[in-house]
Amino acid sequence: MTRIQMCGRLIGLLLCVVTAALFSTIPAEANLLQNASFEVGPGGLGILPTDWVITNPSPDTFGPSATLPGPPYFGTTATAHDGTRWVAAYDGFPETFGQTLTSPLTPGQDYLFSAWLMGPDSTIFFDGDYEVWLGPSSSGGTQLMGSVLPTTGPNVWEFRSMTFTAPVNAASLPFLELRPYATTVDAYVGLDSVSLVATSSVPEPSTRVLGAMGLVAFSVIVLRRASVLQRNRALR
Repeated sequence: MTRIQMCGRLIGLLLCVVTAALFSTIPAEANLLQNASFEVGPGGLGILPTDWVITNPSPDTFGPSATLPGPPYFGTTATAHDGTRWVAAYDGFPETFGQTLTSPLTPGQDYLFSAWLMGPDSTIFFDGDYEVWLGPSSSGGTQLMGSVLPTTGPNVWEFRSMTFTAPVNAASLPFLELRPYATTVDAYVGLDSVSLVATSSVPEPSTRVLGAMGLVAFSVIVLRRASVLQRNRALR
């Protein structure tokens, strides 16, 4: 085996190792919210499942073993996005709720809040969204972090997300509160599959692709130079 062949095999092996590392599965960030699909614990009108706290009466839990959906809420055909149950809240009071995070937020860290929202099938209630607040206790939120986009129609689950940077006093704000909101009152918004995670600093897939392509190009250059050197030596 010539030196160029050995070099080529070593570079090929290196490319395989590095590319595997670049494209390996990235561990998902932990959800800081518990019972995020509202499946565990009691349910019904004015009742929330385990881990969730009502901060202003009174959000409702729909689904089997809770209260079956029906007029004037989401119609008789509505089902949960994940599992069998979901929560809905009215913005007229407003009905607010939340829970203590599994760990306090890190000041200056970016976080991603996401959820699935559903608009009501009703002539009484209308589309809306949710605001995300942080607070020192289950008495409610004191600092608004932002809001997601409103729903656009009845009985259809729509994915919504927003990012925010944890404030400097985040360690003293361990409670996350959700408040239904609309530009006009009488919004009633379904909610399911809620998540709050720290955003990852791992490069996007496109960045990793460019990195792998750069390694391939570099290896090709190295092999070509080695081939030219060997050919020149043979001609001497």
